[in-house]
Amino acid sequence: MKSISIVTHLPFRRKGNQSLLRFVNMFLARGIKVDLFTSGYDENGENIIESNLFTLHQLSDGGIQNKQSVEVTTNYSKIRSDDIFMPYVNGSFLGFIRKNLSFLVNLYYQNRLKSKIINDFEGVILESDVIIGYEANMAFLAKSLSVKYKKVYINKYQGTILAVANRSIIKAILYYPTLFWGINSSNLCLMVDDGTDGKYWANKKGNTKVRFKPHGVGIEDYKEKVIPENRYLKFTIFNNASGSTWKRPDRIIRALALLNNDDLIRLNFLTTYSGPDLNDFKKYVRELGLENHVEFRHDLGHVDCNIMIRQSSLVVMTNDLSNLGNPILEAIYYNKPFITLDDGSVSRICNEDEGGAYIKLSSSMDMELSKLISRYINDDEFYDLKYAQLKDNINVKTLKEEQSDEFNWILEASQDKS
Repeated sequence: MKSISIVTHLPFRRKGNQSLLRFVNMFLARGIKVDLFTSGYDENGENIIESNLFTLHQLSDGGIQNKQSVEVTTNYSKIRSDDIFMPYVNGSFLGFIRKNLSFLVNLYYQNRLKSKIINDFEGVILESDVIIGYEANMAFLAKSLSVKYKKVYINKYQGTILAVANRSIIKAILYYPTLFWGINSSNLCLMVDDGTDGKYWANKKGNTKVRFKPHGVGIEDYKEKVIPENRYLKFTIFNNASGSTWKRPDRIIRALALLNNDDLIRLNFLTTYSGPDLNDFKKYVRELGLENHVEFRHDLGHVDCNIMIRQSSLVVMTNDLSNLGNPILEAIYYNKPFITLDDGSVSRICNEDEGGAYIKLSSSMDMELSKLISRYINDDEFYDLKYAQLKDNINVKTLKEEQSDEFNWILEASQDKS
């Protein structure tokens, strides 16, 4: 295998999740030429790789463009922490119409981009040994190119929110068509095990070869020495929430509002949340009187976030969907005490005896989370126990280890001409 083409709708973003960048670098480090075709663009900045082996092709046909995030309204004072508003959960008739119209528009857009790639980049595709569809939105385009040019086809996913369909094929087809049909059959399916039932859906869509593993921790990116803060002077809770409303930092805010004044005096809650309802969320923080204890950081790259994880006193993640993301994996790897939801996604690799601390989604979760945070602040014996348990946890692997295994799967699939 000497050359690959990756087709995706994701921007090659500089900030936030670096999974796509790390995936590209996995091939470049092994001397493999990478052509990345993306219909996405991030106005906050994109990565630049100075390598003769890498070319970024920004796809634009002058027609339909990826929608930029628009501001939405959320009345947080009327929402309970045990409410769930994950993406794509609207089961109304209007939701059905909207999702299917979006799916059809997306198919039309992919067909236009296919013509553009054939006209402008056919030589690149012909040279590629493998075509990789990265995430669902451009999967039709990636696979159709592989069929047309008789190339090995691999699909790659960071998990799937199809878990919200509860294994209902009818619900998945009707309300999540882009995701359902986007997990198409392939020579190899690379699915990140993030607790969202991905392997089930990969198998259902005809993928017989599925590598199903969690992310590894990119320790090569995190060489800077970090000295943890003195938690007796300042107790910082870090929440890596990005721009998705389903990251649900409001759950943490409600719990903080129940803390006593002694706990609040030295508390600092730092979140990267930048969702489309950010203004409403900030308003809610003020309504709860927590504005002096909450800091919003939208300027942090993945290295900065890792520094904050290691520097802070506690990591708290309360996502609606899958909490087994890089922040928790890095917390486990670097022995940083954490709290997350008892949704089964994290406890499989870090149970309570291995350093985990979990809150059930219930009507009493605000108080339960508040009590647990207070215990971390005040109970030194408990805090030290969790640190020691995490230090003994060996379930989280490094990125190098995981990618070595992943690449071997890809190498084997690249030789599959069936």
